[in-house]
Amino acid sequence: RIRKGVGGHSDPAGLGFESWNCQRRACLGRMADMDLSGEALPPYASEENKKLDAEVKQKQAQLESIEEQLESDGSRVKIMTDHLVNVQQELVNTQQLVDAKKNEAATEEHLKALTNRQLGRLKSEIVRLQKVMDDTQDQVNSFSNELMRGNEKLDQFKLEMNWNQEELEQWAIAARQKEEDELTLEKYRRADDTK
Repeated sequence: RIRKGVGGHSDPAGLGFESWNCQRRACLGRMADMDLSGEALPPYASEENKKLDAEVKQKQAQLESIEEQLESDGSRVKIMTDHLVNVQQELVNTQQLVDAKKNEAATEEHLKALTNRQLGRLKSEIVRLQKVMDDTQDQVNSFSNELMRGNEKLDQFKLEMNWNQEELEQWAIAARQKEEDELTLEKYRRADDTK
């Protein structure tokens, strides 16, 4: 028969409320001491259960360690992946720079070749113009020599002309004198004829 205690609570052992309340508190205290989260085994667990529990706890510890390692490795993998992306981008940039330098070098080689061809043409033109200048100088020298010879001939001709001029003047004087003499003779002849 269950007796009713104070306040209408049941008293299953028939010990009275105070006694029952003490037992209840003691029981609750023991339960509080027990790990009810499922982590610890109850004191009455068998050796086999204790071994299994220890093994489970070891596996859980290993699992937690592996999960921590996995999380750490995942962070490292992410860092390495980000680094790889950066390195690949840097490689692309470096390759573009190398290509640009190669293009620049090719352009410089092309310009150098053009300059060398132009230089060759200019050297050929200089040789040609030097030959023309030498030929022209030879012609100038030839013309100068001819001019000198012509001037010498002209001077000789002028000298001869001066002699001829003197002779001509003397001849003219002589011719005038002869004409005057003839006129005088003619005059005397008429005079003789009229007499």
